[in-house]
Amino acid sequence: MNCSRRHFAGLCAKSVVALGSMPLLMACASDAVAFTPESSQLLSVTRDILRHAARAPSGHNSQPWELLLLEPYYWHLHIAATRRLPAVDPRGRETLISIGAFIENLCQAALAYGFSVSLDPLSGDTDDSAAYAIQLLPAAISPTAKDNLIRIQQRRVIRHGQLPRLLSSDDVNWLEAQLPGKLRYIPANHSEAALLREGTLSATVSQCQTPSIMNELAHWTRFGHKAVITHMDGLTTAAMELNSVTAWIVDHFYDEKDVLSASFRKQTVDMTAQLVNEGAGWLIFSAKGSSPKDLIECGRDFQRVFLMLRERQIACHPMSQLLESTDGQQTMQRTFGVDVQMLVRVGYVDHYPAPVSVRRPVAWFVQ
Repeated sequence: MNCSRRHFAGLCAKSVVALGSMPLLMACASDAVAFTPESSQLLSVTRDILRHAARAPSGHNSQPWELLLLEPYYWHLHIAATRRLPAVDPRGRETLISIGAFIENLCQAALAYGFSVSLDPLSGDTDDSAAYAIQLLPAAISPTAKDNLIRIQQRRVIRHGQLPRLLSSDDVNWLEAQLPGKLRYIPANHSEAALLREGTLSATVSQCQTPSIMNELAHWTRFGHKAVITHMDGLTTAAMELNSVTAWIVDHFYDEKDVLSASFRKQTVDMTAQLVNEGAGWLIFSAKGSSPKDLIECGRDFQRVFLMLRERQIACHPMSQLLESTDGQQTMQRTFGVDVQMLVRVGYVDHYPAPVSVRRPVAWFVQ
């Protein structure tokens, strides 16, 4: 790699880590899938509801949800086996949180179209702890239901540009009131925030030294327009927050091997060191435990709060590297006395950009 190419590899690495290094909301990929016509049973209204549900965040943007359409308003929800992340998420913790975010989007979108959602776990399904029977039931449309759709459409992770001032007491009180006992703000100037910064950086170093994690990341990174439209998932240059010139170079001259380079790993660590010191501090989301039900509920909680942050100009950047190891989770348990399942860096921003993450068409995840 020549000097110029190494420079751009560094820029690309910095942008990848800006998506959270390896955890939730990072890039992902799938086998190429040809577009298929919508099922004749998939009505226009249910397609729109599912299109909004699929805007949920997921680890590596893997979009791990899969639906079996049994009747127009009755489906089974499963985790797609090919969209799990065994290297970075071997226990499926973040995948279950993503399923929870999908369910929350689904419920909020359904209300805007005049439906409530009935959720029933599918018993006896030992291979899929997130299996649910979903039924849409007629319901009144609330006056504010359409606002749900706008929030879902505008949700955006922002990595760069978080301002160096603490959250206001009004915003802190509002945030913690959304999830009493399950959400806590850690100001950037507190000693606990220093622990989170150091732990996140240390976890990133460890992940960058783990070949399986880096190979998985490389596999799910999308370079070039053809890869994007073929897969409609994963980490794209648009989501990397690259400027137009750098994005063009990366799209046209980079491939998976560049993600595995030593310079990429170094820049990943360097950028993490920068990002953890920006913004107003951290939000920690806790759950009753670590069962699939608890993790799915945590995902719903997280998404419900995330959808409202734009209105307060608060940027959200999940950085859960520290939680992706048993030692890290135990450290969090000792420090905070609760089962922390999500760790999010937050801060005010002057400008809230439009969302850029790609999503698969509904027909690709409905059978």
